[in-house]
Amino acid sequence: MSDSELDKIATHAALGRLVGVSKQAIQKKADEIGLTPGATLREWLLVYCEHQRNVASGRGGDSQSNLTEQRYKESQQKTMQLQLANMQALGHLCLTVDVIDCFRVMGQGIPRNLTNAGDRIIEAINSQYDIKLDDELILKPLRIAADRIAADAKELGERFRGTGGNAETETTDFDS
Repeated sequence: MSDSELDKIATHAALGRLVGVSKQAIQKKADEIGLTPGATLREWLLVYCEHQRNVASGRGGDSQSNLTEQRYKESQQKTMQLQLANMQALGHLCLTVDVIDCFRVMGQGIPRNLTNAGDRIIEAINSQYDIKLDDELILKPLRIAADRIAADAKELGERFRGTGGNAETETTDFDS
């Protein structure tokens, strides 16, 4: 059996073929052995072999199955922590606090830029056409758009805060 086959999601039939027993025998003992759905064939083989060693040495049983399952879960958690650390180091992962800060900056910067653009439009029209416009004709729709953008950014930040992050230590002012 190749390494690539061992890294595929395990099935009772595949483990049975690998260790020389029937699919039904594996299904019947799956809970006792500690076979966790979604694991790879390699992981199941390790759990199966450990279970067989423990049974052969007289150490098997429910407490051993629980311990094996607990070790497996700890291994999965450690693997996930390493994957997350690697993803963050590679720049493929962003902390919630950074995303919330991005929304805060958007909520402040975009409206300010829209207002500044409105001022520049008014100045350009006044100087190029020698017309005095009522500033509100330009600035009012821009303020409405800016308020909507700020509100949307604030809502997105609150959604992120609600699905992750630490709301107690993060203060975000989207309204300034």
